[in-house]
Amino acid sequence: MAAGGTASAAASEVVRDVVNAAVASVAAKQQQTEVVSAASAAAIKETASEAAQRLRGELGQDSRIVCILGGTSFQGAESEALVRAIAAKLGTAMGPKAKFVTGGMAG
Repeated sequence: MAAGGTASAAASEVVRDVVNAAVASVAAKQQQTEVVSAASAAAIKETASEAAQRLRGELGQDSRIVCILGGTSFQGAESEALVRAIAAKLGTAMGPKAKFVTGGMAG
């Protein structure tokens, strides 16, 4: 029983370390994103509200604007197929007034 308990404790410690590393990684990426977002906003000099108004003007006042955010590349083998399937269903479900806006990058 003691050996099993020791193995279980060691496994729990490994899981805790992996979770802590993942949380730290996500926090670092979020901080990088905030810096990039702030720099982009400063460069564009357009508030979110102004951007929404501009998009409605360009796409039509009755448009339902959906912003799609993501990485610059697909991370898993099934990621691209999953994104395509979701996009097809989402477009159909939302109808012709839906306008999808991305950052313009592949992925």
